[in-house]
Amino acid sequence: MYKLTIILFFLSSVLVNAQTLKKQQTVNQNWQFRQVGKTEWHSAKVPGCVHTDLLDNKLIPDPYYRDNETLVQWVELEDWEYRTVFDVEQNLLAKSRIELLFKGLDTYAEVYLNDTLILKADNMYRSWTVDCKKLLKLKDNSLRILFHSAINEGLRKASLQTYRLPNHNEKTEESRKSGSQTRKSPHQFGWDTHPRLVSCGLWRPVELTGWDFARIDNIYAEPVATGVQKAEFKIHTEIDVHTGKKYKLDIYLENSKKPANTKTISLNKGTNTETLSLTINNPKLWWPNGMGKPNLYSVKIVLSDDEGIIDEKTEKIGVRTIEVVRDKDSIGRSFYFRVNGIPLFIKGSNYVPDDALSTRVTNEQYKTTVNLAREANLNLLRVWGGAIYENDIFYNLCAENGILVWQDFMYACSMYPGDTAFLENIRQETIENVKRLRNNPALAIWCGNNELISGWHDWGWPGKPELNISKTDSAQIFEDYLKIFNDIIPGVIKQYNPQTFYWPSSPGSEPGIPSSLESGDLHYYFVWYGSYSIQSYKKVIPRFMSEYGVQSLPSYYTLKKYLAPEDENLFSPVMMHRQKSVMPWITPDMEGNKMLMRYIREDYKEPKDFESLVYLSQLFQADAIKIASEAHRINKPRCMGSMYWQFGDAWPNIGWSVIDYLGQKKAAFFVAKKAFRNVSVIPALNDTVIGPETRLNVFVNSDSIKAFKGNLTIKLLDFSGKIVLSKELNIEVEALSNAVFYTVPLSELLEGLNKEELVLSTVLKVNGLVVSENLLYFNHPKYLLLQKPEIKTRITKTLKGFEIALFTNTLAKSVYLSLPNGDDEFSDNFIDLLPNQTVKIKLNTTVSINELKSKLIIRSLIDSQK
Repeated sequence: MYKLTIILFFLSSVLVNAQTLKKQQTVNQNWQFRQVGKTEWHSAKVPGCVHTDLLDNKLIPDPYYRDNETLVQWVELEDWEYRTVFDVEQNLLAKSRIELLFKGLDTYAEVYLNDTLILKADNMYRSWTVDCKKLLKLKDNSLRILFHSAINEGLRKASLQTYRLPNHNEKTEESRKSGSQTRKSPHQFGWDTHPRLVSCGLWRPVELTGWDFARIDNIYAEPVATGVQKAEFKIHTEIDVHTGKKYKLDIYLENSKKPANTKTISLNKGTNTETLSLTINNPKLWWPNGMGKPNLYSVKIVLSDDEGIIDEKTEKIGVRTIEVVRDKDSIGRSFYFRVNGIPLFIKGSNYVPDDALSTRVTNEQYKTTVNLAREANLNLLRVWGGAIYENDIFYNLCAENGILVWQDFMYACSMYPGDTAFLENIRQETIENVKRLRNNPALAIWCGNNELISGWHDWGWPGKPELNISKTDSAQIFEDYLKIFNDIIPGVIKQYNPQTFYWPSSPGSEPGIPSSLESGDLHYYFVWYGSYSIQSYKKVIPRFMSEYGVQSLPSYYTLKKYLAPEDENLFSPVMMHRQKSVMPWITPDMEGNKMLMRYIREDYKEPKDFESLVYLSQLFQADAIKIASEAHRINKPRCMGSMYWQFGDAWPNIGWSVIDYLGQKKAAFFVAKKAFRNVSVIPALNDTVIGPETRLNVFVNSDSIKAFKGNLTIKLLDFSGKIVLSKELNIEVEALSNAVFYTVPLSELLEGLNKEELVLSTVLKVNGLVVSENLLYFNHPKYLLLQKPEIKTRITKTLKGFEIALFTNTLAKSVYLSLPNGDDEFSDNFIDLLPNQTVKIKLNTTVSINELKSKLIIRSLIDSQK
């Protein structure tokens, strides 16, 4: 009888606890959609968008194939309707409060539940919550959403003004530009990196949540003190209370069964905020990639009453300090990141979603992208302001891999309205996204916008006649700018995330002041848009380079999937359409394909065919990123950041990425990976053009927080492998240093020699292991006196594939390995292979050794030029 009583008591406790817990269910199933005005419904996916649904139902062609983008432009002008029917779980329907949560509606949407209008939405970047208890039933609930054309609505709003807001990059005629009127991904309207695919739909999940007494809405882990012996946080818990009474809050650290802190609280109906302290003794610090381990702590908040647990929420936090240092100095004002008290040289890239139709990006793709960022020796990714506030998985992966996040707010290359409704809309958008991301230890900086100050002050937006902006209009537009970026956004950050630095506009020298070389950050595109030589990177040294780069073609493997054979010409109609870097307001003939060809011819001989053009375009991009990133590093600490544009690609275009749309690594990926090693040997000439005063300097640049001793070998060789000069130096490298360990007048080094057949080899070893090696040539590649190399291989089986050993009898420049099936898991590629040297490359693959031997393609520079 005693045992039976205990069992009954236990079952009763479990039942009560189950009844008090919050209940949730998704509403992502059985969706259909149709074009408004049509009768036929089609299956839809949620999350998703109308373009992906049309594609899945074979109602539009693939917009990425050839110039099919032009065939789907009608979609943006139509209204679209989505519907589903769902049942509510009995235990959820029994809850006293039930809310329907739309995590993302793109964009102008009317929502009907059981034929009752419950919501009008107008912001892609916000979630929307509706109390719907009274409207729900157990079976056959109908949910219908009408999406209005963002183009038509944007044009309607624009027509209310006598002037047009500057909308720099939108890919349509000036009179139809409307993107800045709508809180929606700017890239959907077309960009120099993206096709024009103005979509709509339920782009994030839909959830039903039921609860009785109270629930946890939000947690803020505010760092109070960070030290070696202990770290202290204030854990602010925002609680939505339906029934006012006594509750209990517990904090659990990691997997401990004992709470780290507990508090009994009396809560009133409505929103309540309670604060508990949390101390972590002897904490393991969170470090960026290259500085240490990105240690994370799991913090769980449990809300309960006398009957048991009501709700709980878990956050991952890191113990670290991140500062952006803006000290005045003899140059101007610094701009650098200091992490856990240590200055950090940023080796970063600019990130865009891996698909222009961003709902197609899978969790596996997110993992691959962030893992590749770590492999590429990046310590920061900038979430660019022309796209989206990313999904939680992206930020979590960055935290787990030590990748800092520079987070733009979603404003780019446009000016924005300043009416009361618009400003309140973006204030709520800002609050939601700041609260969502503020606990993530990877979050390093908030940035208000991308290039708005540049456009207003440097690109002449106010004076463009087609915009019809009067002096009075101009003053109003800029006043609206200040309301958004000097008032609303920093005000929200100050209230909800004050410890994270805010930078109003990138680039800029000071808030509201255009960029300069002496202060702040810089976007540098005189290489490309200004037709400057890539050698100019050596002389343009800002305090922090947050954007630079040039275009290249995707891999030939990728292009073949999206082109017909007749398109394989850079100036074919299809390839001209796919080139989005067409900007006649810079110069009348500013067209990207012409620019790309001009730059290739500047450094390389004429390509012998289209596939060779692809290869040479990637070598040109790699050269540019190598020259720029090395110039930034050897000018440390004046310059404390190098962030190339861009990391991955949103579609298979002629573009700026180092990894193409299908995940194929371009030459620049491998070159930048080596340039961003924690310790790098960098041979550099002090002039962009060789002259009588030119010197060779061999730098060792270290981002290591520890000093070390090493062996530096410097060799001057001819292309046959003959050593002309050899020096070996034992060196001591200080922590976080940048120093020259060998210097010589170039005229002395090359006296009596032909520089077109020489290469300087530098190798740095620590404890007998190579930590960095680098080559320097003394002329453009097209002038080098290369001979046809005989490249030989030795292939051996490994656990995950093969090791390929490469040998040559003479210099083999830019050796590229590929397989026809697109297998791209080479550990290195686009290498310069010296005679008397063995280079081993690993390939992860499932092909057989015989297939590898028969299908492996090896190309070098001399094979690609006429």
